[in-house]
Amino acid sequence: MTAIPFLEQLVKLPPDRWRVSVNNTSKGPVTSHDLGVQEGSAWVTFGYLIDGTPHQLRGEVDVVGSQRVILDGMQLENGTIILSNRVCGLSIRVVIELKFTRGGEPIRYRFDGRLT
Repeated sequence: MTAIPFLEQLVKLPPDRWRVSVNNTSKGPVTSHDLGVQEGSAWVTFGYLIDGTPHQLRGEVDVVGSQRVILDGMQLENGTIILSNRVCGLSIRVVIELKFTRGGEPIRYRFDGRLT
């Protein structure tokens, strides 16, 4: 599968097919997501709730490999974005991890999307 059909599949996944965890602790639910590629940049944005409070996390990568992670409108230090896939029994999942540092502490958000 090439990158464009793969991205198209991810865009079509409804929010309830995504799970979010923060430092290995389940959170959520995921309420929205968007991803795309345009003019030399790629991005992924997730909306989710933690304890009823809405949040938005965005990861951006440009053509030279610069990565930015933005939480609720604030750019964070040491932002890294990792895209991978997992096969769990008969289920195929895509995993998008956004890692950053906040207040000197490493934080890892993981979004798991169930493709099948």
